[in-house]
Amino acid sequence: MYFFFAILCRKVLQNTAAEESNKKGIENIELIKKFADYSNNLFSQTTLIRVNSGLVYAKKDCFRNSIEQISMLTDSKRNITIFGTVSAIKEKTHQNDSMASLKTEDIYAIPSIINDLMLSSFNILKEKDRLIKPIAIFFE
Repeated sequence: MYFFFAILCRKVLQNTAAEESNKKGIENIELIKKFADYSNNLFSQTTLIRVNSGLVYAKKDCFRNSIEQISMLTDSKRNITIFGTVSAIKEKTHQNDSMASLKTEDIYAIPSIINDLMLSSFNILKEKDRLIKPIAIFFE
């Protein structure tokens, strides 16, 4: 009888562990969805294109192709030529604990810091990157 009780307890513990794992997985998916929704709101009219040492930010409505068609080129080996102006060079990104060092007089910088956190967390924006406002973009 004890043997069956021990097996039953082990099964209950395994099921509980599996349920906890599933719960954490669902929580992670919900967090990713919230992050994606926030990013979509933050960059709702912008398409971001990562190039060698820069980040191109372009208006979505200036493309002939739809955003879905452009996203299909993500893993493409096609070259891209960008003619544009460098609006800034990102000297420093605000990763990890940069909010802790924020002073009250720096409140104006919060929108930039939020953008940096969103983009640098996924290595979309890196230190020394050029922020490029395109005039023309050519896919070869």
